[in-house]
Amino acid sequence: MLNGDVKRLMQSFFNLIHAVKLDKWRFIGIALMVWVFSSQATDKVSVAFTNIPEILEEQNNNAPYTLIFSKLNSIIGDKMRFEYFPSSRASKRFNDRKTDCLFPASANTLRNEQNVPVIASQPINYAIAYVFSLQAFDLNRLINSPRPKYTISYRRGNTFGGNIEKLNQHNSFVVNTDEQSFGMLDNGRVDFVITYLPDATNMILRPNGKQVFYDPQQAFHTQPDSLVCHLTENTSIVIEKVNTAIAELKASGELRKILGGNYIHPN
Repeated sequence: MLNGDVKRLMQSFFNLIHAVKLDKWRFIGIALMVWVFSSQATDKVSVAFTNIPEILEEQNNNAPYTLIFSKLNSIIGDKMRFEYFPSSRASKRFNDRKTDCLFPASANTLRNEQNVPVIASQPINYAIAYVFSLQAFDLNRLINSPRPKYTISYRRGNTFGGNIEKLNQHNSFVVNTDEQSFGMLDNGRVDFVITYLPDATNMILRPNGKQVFYDPQQAFHTQPDSLVCHLTENTSIVIEKVNTAIAELKASGELRKILGGNYIHPN
């Protein structure tokens, strides 16, 4: 079905043929050109990427998520257009419907928090949020004890599936990047950092920094890293193609190979 803009464009050509009395074959040729152009223009979906250092970066073609989406886009016939943003800006563009899709994202989180109809791909990986500190601690005690009052830093836009509300008794320090959070942890400005792996993998492997503690058995939140789109006829077609491409990369073992040490198995 034609969208409103294309309908109006086609109507303009009908008016033109009536006004200048073009012969029908010339008009059909023009109409076909308009149809092909409009189809090509509307086929691509826009994807807002959250820029993640060494994981998903515009200027780093070897970053694992960047490489995976390059391969997915090639397999499905170049149906996606990518833009890179900081986390909060990528989410805002999606919520404001200035972009068709968001990655990485969780359909359940977006449905619960934004109450919008969305469609999601199969996950290419999983993201698990942990609480990090410079000393060993017990997560359950942190959640359930109002005293002492700690300061906790996390990246703007992250709610960890709503679990951040479990720590409302403590002070929050919201920042734009995980690097800022870990810098404040090192400097003693905050007591804890909450972020996802694999996003922060390279920040906790610190040969020249202070040792960071977290308990792999105490996940704060787990979610799939999926491509999530506003539900439309076009995005539904693209998601179906992406799912087929993901299955192809999984079956060949290439997906796991590209992820390497960034592969996360859901708990």
